[in-house]
Order: sequence, then C-alpha cells, then structure tokens
Amino acid sequence: MAGAVSAGPRDDRATTVSVREGALADAAMLTELGIRTFRETYAATNAEQQLEAYVAEAYREDLQAAELADPTVTYLVAEVDRTPVGFVLVRTAEAPDPIRAHDPLQLERIYVDREHQGVGAGAALVRAVLDRAATGGHDVVWLTVWERNPAAIAYYRRWGFEQVGEVQFVLGTEQQTDLVMAWWR
Repeated sequence: MAGAVSAGPRDDRATTVSVREGALADAAMLTELGIRTFRETYAATNAEQQLEAYVAEAYREDLQAAELADPTVTYLVAEVDRTPVGFVLVRTAEAPDPIRAHDPLQLERIYVDREHQGVGAGAALVRAVLDRAATGGHDVVWLTVWERNPAAIAYYRRWGFEQVGEVQFVLGTEQQTDLVMAWWR
C-alpha cells in the first residue's frame, strides 16, 4: 500500500531535500521511520489492533535488511539537512491485471514524516522513482493505494497515474480494497 505524500511545498520554509539510495546500514532507520509514518498516516482511520498487527508484520529490522539486500528492491531515502524524513520502496515486480508491461516497476511504499510534509520530500521521491523508471527502461510504474485515502489518490493523479483496477489488501486481519494505479512512460 503506497502511503500519504505531500503535494509539494506549501509553506515558505527554505528546505533542500536530497534523495539517496538506501544501504544495508539504513535497516534500523527505515524500520523506525516506516513504523512512525505508517501510524501517522493510518492510525486515525483504522482500528489500533489491525494497524499494530500490520506494523508488526511489515516493519522489523530483519525484514528491512532483507529488502535492502534483495536485488529486486530499492529504497530511496529523502533527507533534509542529512536527516531522513521519508522513503520510497520500489520493486521490480510483475504488475497485476489489467496492466500489461514488458518491464514494470512497483512503487510499493512511500511515506514522509508528518513534520516534513509540505517541503517537497514526497515530490522528490516520486520524481526519483519516475526518473529511475525512465533511465532503467521500465515501461510502467504501478502502485496500490487505499480506496479511502482520497488525498493520496489525488496526489498520484497529479503525477499522471491513472486507476486501472483494484486489489485486496490485508491490514492485520481486515480486508481492505486498494486501487491499482499506473503511470505509463
């Protein structure tokens, strides 16, 4: 499930966002940032028990380390003043129906901490993913987003993603519907 992202700068804080590729040494940081930002994004709209079950399943240092070591996965980390404020996980993965692509790239997770939303970190991460798709020869970037997250859906539409289907997502034990969205190169 792709997360909430900012629509770009909305205040006049002078902030420079840099994006770098994640390294194995980032596993603990990505775990902590993932837990915090997932809770910030979904705590108000989901049962605590379901949310915590998912967090325990998806965010553990050993899991993030395994993802960082996986050649099909890339973490990109957004930093402000060398402090990690957000991340995106992209994966070379088969796209679900009805997407037909030769070389798809999945934007699996994207989160920016609440304090740094609005400074362009989300935009920098999405731009980095789309640049990666272009330079890597990927013909589509696809993602899933919770159907009850209209801000994120609108954000992805502004980037040119279009809804092409739906999939089920399990949060804890609760079935939810995610929209499948695609950006074609």
